[in-house]
Amino acid sequence: GTGNKADEPQLRTSSDIVKTIEKSAGTVEQIKKEKSSRGEDSLQYRTAQEHYVRGFRDYRNGQYSRAIESFQAALSFFPSHELARKYLLESQKKFDELVKFNMNQGRKYYGK
Repeated sequence: GTGNKADEPQLRTSSDIVKTIEKSAGTVEQIKKEKSSRGEDSLQYRTAQEHYVRGFRDYRNGQYSRAIESFQAALSFFPSHELARKYLLESQKKFDELVKFNMNQGRKYYGK
């Protein structure tokens, strides 16, 4: 057949490996600087992240009122926490839908 053979693996020299390590180290430093500039290396951010994780766990389990409290706590520690803000709004929306559903169910059963 005329199938294409896979290219032979290239052997890397020690200079190639050193260049790759230097490039990775530069990338790590850049990521650290970005986190520092956004304030994500502070104690407030870590505390907010703990509350966010707790709130997200409650959100996944359908405990929307508890999730709202945790997301609000996360935002009080670190007001620019984007995911906490997003899921706070989602939790409030889901909680309102749940209350509306239960009120309709209550009216239906009361009518019977």
